[in-house]
Amino acid sequence: MFLSKRKRQSQQPDIRTAEGFTTFYNTYFKFVFEICDRYIHNDNISQNVTCEIFASLWERREEIFEQSLEENFWERYLTKAAKYKIYDHFRIQERVQRYMSNATKELSPYENTTEADLNYHELAEQVDKLVGKLPPRCKEVYQLSRVDGLSHREIAQHMSISMAGVNKHISKAIQHLKENLRDYQIPSRSTGI
Repeated sequence: MFLSKRKRQSQQPDIRTAEGFTTFYNTYFKFVFEICDRYIHNDNISQNVTCEIFASLWERREEIFEQSLEENFWERYLTKAAKYKIYDHFRIQERVQRYMSNATKELSPYENTTEADLNYHELAEQVDKLVGKLPPRCKEVYQLSRVDGLSHREIAQHMSISMAGVNKHISKAIQHLKENLRDYQIPSRSTGI
């Protein structure tokens, strides 16, 4: 059935407002999560990928809103966004596995334990410093998720904020870590002892 642009506009929430975006998020979260989980097979990672999609959408909501008046726009858009994010997730995962494999091959069994421990502690210190630089609310959400292992729903209930708020904070923290750890590498053996 053909709906006018004005009619379609009245049937969907205005994602440009916080209230409209929350309604939109609650309507489509499960749809996007199920697409992600179908390929990733890990609820926590699928939830994080889904949150990153919604965080990106929130940042670009003004430019996307006019396009959203097309019929079935959101199903098409969110399916495509999920597929790109899933691809990106697997691409990064493959890069990390390749990096870890190469790092392990480079080190002898004796060097591996000591050097890997030092590198791990160095990286952990760097992550702690970066988390410490996050805004207080964002830091708290991140730590409840990553350190305490709470689900997004549990964090939302614990902090009395919306799921969209939890997702926004976690996405912001992850983006902050990605940007600041982008060039982090295990020190070369050639600088060895």
